Amino acid sequence: MIDFPDWFVALMFAAVALGAAVPVSGPLAVVGYLRGSRHRYWNGLWYWAWSTLLSTAIITACMLLDIFWCAAVLDWGLLWLLTWFLMPHAQRDRIRRPAPAQPQPMPYAGWPR
Repeated sequence: MIDFPDWFVALMFAAVALGAAVPVSGPLAVVGYLRGSRHRYWNGLWYWAWSTLLSTAIITACMLLDIFWCAAVLDWGLLWLLTWFLMPHAQRDRIRRPAPAQPQPMPYAGWPR
């Protein structure tokens, strides 16, 4: 059996947790940008930062509870659900009920007159 030092195991746990946390934080950063009024980019960065920390905490808790097999599903499911409920109502309604397609104009098919 290979015996790894404690710092290496902690580093691997952090790499796995952050590797799973960063992709799911992107949609929450977009929601933060959409919800911002004055400083949209800073608001998006703030949403990305706290969602990354929340995701890392969920995955770390799953690792420590030895339920790592459901960590990604639990983490992604909870944060996407949070994304849906934090999304502004106008964008949420646009996703649920898209605008009907408008008829396209007919191209001109003849000689200029």
